[in-house]
Amino acid sequence: MPDAVGSGVLLLGLGLDTGEALELRILDAAKAKPLAGANVVWRTDEGDKSEVAVDAQGRVGIPVPEGAPRALRVTARKVGFAP
Repeated sequence: MPDAVGSGVLLLGLGLDTGEALELRILDAAKAKPLAGANVVWRTDEGDKSEVAVDAQGRVGIPVPEGAPRALRVTARKVGFAP
């Protein structure tokens, strides 16, 4: 499971099928601790959008949408933290 620490863009080439999930862990960059309660938004290259909150361990699963989009943009945000 990739850890997202700090800000920036992470590009991954993944071979996921519809029905599978991209699992991420969101961390506080300064403390390297899980960022519980952060919101994760993802958008497909076709304009579809979904949002979910991470759990207490900073984990979130993003289901692969129908039609397996070519691109998936993921952003994590929490009040008081830079994106």
